[in-house]
Amino acid sequence: MNDWSDDIYGALAARSQALYKNKHLLPVAVWIAESHAETTGAPDVVRGLEGRIAPNKALEALERLRDGGVMLELPFPGRPHARIFQRRPTLFWSVAVEFASDAGKAAPSSRQASANTDGDTEAR
Repeated sequence: MNDWSDDIYGALAARSQALYKNKHLLPVAVWIAESHAETTGAPDVVRGLEGRIAPNKALEALERLRDGGVMLELPFPGRPHARIFQRRPTLFWSVAVEFASDAGKAAPSSRQASANTDGDTEAR
């Protein structure tokens, strides 16, 4: 997600703080949704968000997503490996991307779907 500007990240973080009382949860969720990765760990999140989040905060967000039922934590392989989390198939991921869209950031497929819907409405 190299095209996230600081303004977009800030908007997502502010919305996340308002909704979840945690400014990192929504940006992490959107990155996971847009990455299409089935499994991820804190180091992946830190890289994906271009260092805007500390490793301990990335892990905390993954744990919150696990506790919320949208991710599973896989068995820990032991040091030096990172803890790994797996996405569960839920609507939560689509909702996270929609929130990103509202903040000016959406996956290309989401933008295209929105454009197609708008075009269909005008044709009626």
